Amino acid sequence: MHFGSASAIPQVTSPAAIKLGAQGLVLTEMAVASIQLSGFGSGSALAAWMASALKVAPQPNTFVSVAEGRVDIAAIAPATWLMSGVAADLDSIVASARVELEEVAAITELSDGRNVFLQLEGEPAATVLSKYIDIDFEGGALAPGRCASTGIHDTAVLVICRRPDLFQIVVHRSLAPSLAETLVDGAAEFGVNVERLGE
Repeated sequence: MHFGSASAIPQVTSPAAIKLGAQGLVLTEMAVASIQLSGFGSGSALAAWMASALKVAPQPNTFVSVAEGRVDIAAIAPATWLMSGVAADLDSIVASARVELEEVAAITELSDGRNVFLQLEGEPAATVLSKYIDIDFEGGALAPGRCASTGIHDTAVLVICRRPDLFQIVVHRSLAPSLAETLVDGAAEFGVNVERLGE
């Protein structure tokens, strides 16, 4: 598994891209590797493999951590899980059970050229996301440990809530620059510091 170091988001020149006091936000491009496991049929055989091999059984729209917190497994759709984290740990999990896994799931590499993980951190993070996503953040619809496949404008995203003030947004690499600009604009009233890969 390979993860490139080139930034997927452009240098942001918006006036909002400054950190303003305690309410400021930080938008970070994460160096995260990822693979998608799509279970054949109902996905029950893949779910059984995860329960046996990884000792986890993620419920729909949730994520759990394995490998001492270095790998996350998010249930993103029926019979479909996204594994993300440190490339070496993902490689180890898949390599140790590739033959068994290939019998129960399609394994799709999504690192480097496909997915980008953006992290939005700060007290107003949910407020910024609620400008674009029809999810009741205040009502706890996307509480810590939960995820949702949704859209921001016409861009498909996966939103993962780690803490009430910390969200990860997974987006296709070609759409990451536009999404980053959207999030910066949405955070203008609070200010945001943008951290790109390699900087």
